[in-house]
Amino acid sequence: DFDRPLTITGKREVTDIAKSLQELGLKFNFIITSPLTRAHQTASLVAMAFKSENNMESWEELKPEGNRK
Repeated sequence: DFDRPLTITGKREVTDIAKSLQELGLKFNFIITSPLTRAHQTASLVAMAFKSENNMESWEELKPEGNRK
């Protein structure tokens, strides 16, 4: 399901999880996501929480039919 977005509840859960990861002291150098809508929205919320929007990329290889070689 390529176009199904995160629900409001899903967005809230991801934001809460990102805050918990920050409290644990986790840091990201780079965030890589599938271009599928839900995955990209999830990665974007995490990137915003960590102020890492410039360190995020979508990789076509991560789509279900993507070539992972």
